[in-house]
Amino acid sequence: MLREKILAQNSLKFIIIVDEIKLSSFLGVKRSVPVEIIPFAYRPALDYLKSLSASVKLSMTEKDEPFQTDQGNYIIDCKFENISQPTQLAELLKQKVGIVEHGLFLGLATDVIVAGQKGFQHFVTSTNN
Repeated sequence: MLREKILAQNSLKFIIIVDEIKLSSFLGVKRSVPVEIIPFAYRPALDYLKSLSASVKLSMTEKDEPFQTDQGNYIIDCKFENISQPTQLAELLKQKVGIVEHGLFLGLATDVIVAGQKGFQHFVTSTNN
């Protein structure tokens, strides 16, 4: 998520393309939120995420080893129930030292394209600065 957000913030356009099956009324209903942490902060970050009522799971490779990002960080998959205040959750995640980034891409997309059985829909969401 770190590299993706760096690219998104430094791009004139950031287009997200999704299949309609990913749509839901609230974030967190269908998918976990990935949270990138530095390995040294594994235990405190895990405890903090649990204190936010997340069910947590370390993302693993096919070799049953912790998945590591290009920066060598871990990804914790966090299942939050019905994220009704995503901006507040994003702020809480950013407050904990050791949490590098999270998968809530709030306010970054300039366009969203949703593909479905009846074609696609194109939404212009904002201008990315």
